[in-house]
Amino acid sequence: MTSTMSTPATAPARSWKVKLAAALVAAAFCLIVAEIVLQAYYWVGVGQPLWRRVSPGIYALNEHAGYWNKPLLSYHHQTHEFDVMLYTNEQGFRSSKAQAPVSYERTPGVERILLLGPSFAFGWGVNYEDTFAVFLANALSQAKGAPGSVEVINAGVPAQGPAAQLAWFRAEGEKYRPDIAMQFVYGSMVVPQKENWNKVELTADGAMVQRDAGLSQRLKGIAKNSALVFYGWIAVTNFQRMVASDGGSREITGAGRVMKRFREFDPNDPEIAEALAFYREQREAMSARGVRQVIVHFPLAYMVHPEDRARWSHQGVLDTEEELRFNEAFCQALAAEGFEVINITQDLIDAVPQGRLYFPVDIHWTPLGNRVAAEATAAKLLSGPARGSAGAAAGSGAP
Repeated sequence: MTSTMSTPATAPARSWKVKLAAALVAAAFCLIVAEIVLQAYYWVGVGQPLWRRVSPGIYALNEHAGYWNKPLLSYHHQTHEFDVMLYTNEQGFRSSKAQAPVSYERTPGVERILLLGPSFAFGWGVNYEDTFAVFLANALSQAKGAPGSVEVINAGVPAQGPAAQLAWFRAEGEKYRPDIAMQFVYGSMVVPQKENWNKVELTADGAMVQRDAGLSQRLKGIAKNSALVFYGWIAVTNFQRMVASDGGSREITGAGRVMKRFREFDPNDPEIAEALAFYREQREAMSARGVRQVIVHFPLAYMVHPEDRARWSHQGVLDTEEELRFNEAFCQALAAEGFEVINITQDLIDAVPQGRLYFPVDIHWTPLGNRVAAEATAAKLLSGPARGSAGAAAGSGAP
């Protein structure tokens, strides 16, 4: 007698799909739990949610530069690396807790320096008394033997480039009648003459978002709020030791600004020529108002702290010596045209035995880094005319 019983052919397939679905649900559940736990860990350890680190509400719209520091700001900025208070006065300048305004009128006998630049100038990650601007004013005043004889107006705005700052200088900065306008340039001397600062929008609480961002940019912005991404990136930063290949890309990512690698200084290169044109335009605008232009160049952490190069290697940094030579050649070319360029790269490298000058994960200066940078700048500023580039290798002024 033949049996009519048989096993359905679809059973193994159904079983495989069920197991896969169960595994995916379990994995998703574990990731969600891990995300919640790490978000809570960050919040308890730092005192604020992770998303405030990514996009702090410190900005206000500005008709000349697109955006500016929020006036009368009082913001507690805390991460796993620093815990500081950020204050600005009614003009949006970085200030002490007193938030005293800066008058257009000059104090007789007091030299006035207007500091322009991004977050390094502003003093990201440090309290007011540990900013470059304060250290510079103190160093110059002490050198003159007259405390308070130098005033530094900190017009630094985080994430803002030189082109936007020049637009603000023409419309507002010149009214303060500075003796010197000091422009910070970090990482690479190649700066874009035209920037898309008009593509920035602000949320209701003053956080910065990009207008008309593409899908990849929006996804990247969302990912930055993830604790899994944040702590995963720290793990890669601390333990990655593999040197990434070139891959044909010239871009250096994670620098907080557009940066590309250049093998040699060629004034005919379109991007280099554009940057040269910007510096000339800036000098013309400042000299027409009787203001002395000074450009201060300095590197990012990987140039100063060799132990940081592993993580930067897979962000596009391949040859630090080549980068150092290029920026020095750029500085020397500007100096040959009569620009005042102060390159403090070697001063920062020489100061490494004193301790960390840059935060290990955040790209900015520590309090020590701000002090070393300010004192090196002050020394070169006082060294006489034709300061030119402080030779990155020799540490000497340009001829």
